[in-house]
This record gives sequence, structure tokens and C-alpha cells, in this order.
Amino acid sequence: MEVTIQCETDGATVRYTTDGAEPTSSSQLYSEPIGVASTTTIKAKAFKEGMTASDMVTATYTIGQEPVTELPEHILTGYWQNFNNGATCLKISDVPDSYNLIAVAFADASTQSGAVTFTLDSSLASSLGGYTKEEFIADIAAAKGKGQRVIISVGGEQGSVLVNSDDLVH
Repeated sequence: MEVTIQCETDGATVRYTTDGAEPTSSSQLYSEPIGVASTTTIKAKAFKEGMTASDMVTATYTIGQEPVTELPEHILTGYWQNFNNGATCLKISDVPDSYNLIAVAFADASTQSGAVTFTLDSSLASSLGGYTKEEFIADIAAAKGKGQRVIISVGGEQGSVLVNSDDLVH
């Protein structure tokens, strides 16, 4: 598998690590897709002179696991809200084990056709005592470890994702 990293800031350089350390301006320079042959966590940051370094992005690639092909006879699903609208706010880890499918609501449209982004809502994070991106990612991994599936829901009440090219349909 090859991993591609993109940065939209002209003239920025991307540095990355695979040893769990946070990337610095002297970490490995990203210049071509990174080959991944076993389970690997890649952490990356963008740097540009005169600018603050980007937030760190972390992705774990799991190689060698058999894909899940069987679905349970019955599926109990619910939306996990990435916003605080007065309903009870939950961390992913607080979703009962009886839910075998957790739909994270919602991904946001980006400026690139067909692409979406996701950022934890600060109001939700605050109401949960500072729920962080790292905790969110760890909670998803733990849910998957218990056999729950976690998907992302695109759209929502005001969401709109435009797919206007056959190149984006797979």
C-alpha cells in the first residue's frame, strides 16, 4: 500500500514520522508516496518559513486483517452527534455495546468536489470535558475492537456534497 500526503499551502514542506513521535522541522521529508507493508501509524505536519506549523495529522494503516464480510442477522445503529443541540452528549466510548453500527454525524463538505472533512465540534468537546481528537480516534479503535462498526454520515440538515465527476465515483 502507498500513502499519499497532501498540503494545500504553496511552498510548505511536509515532514512525517512512523515511530510515534510528533514530527518536527527536521523529521523525514515527504517527497513521494510512503510504502506501507505492515501496520503503521504515520504522523505528519506541514512547515513553511514565517508561518506556524500545521496541526499534526495522524493515520494508522492496518495491514493483514481480514475484511469483515459477514453482517449480523440484526443491526442496531444510531447516529453519534458531533454537535451539542441539547440532547445528551456522548463520547464514542459511551455508546452502548448493543449498537453494532455507529454512524458519526456529520462529515462536512470541502472545497474539493466530492471530498469531505471532519473536525470535532468544539462545543461538543467542551461539554464532554475536553474530548480530544486523539481520544475520539482511540474510542473508534476501541469500538471496532469490540466488533462495532463505525462509519461517517455525509450531509446532515445543512450538508451538501457535490460529486460532479465520474473520476470520483468508485
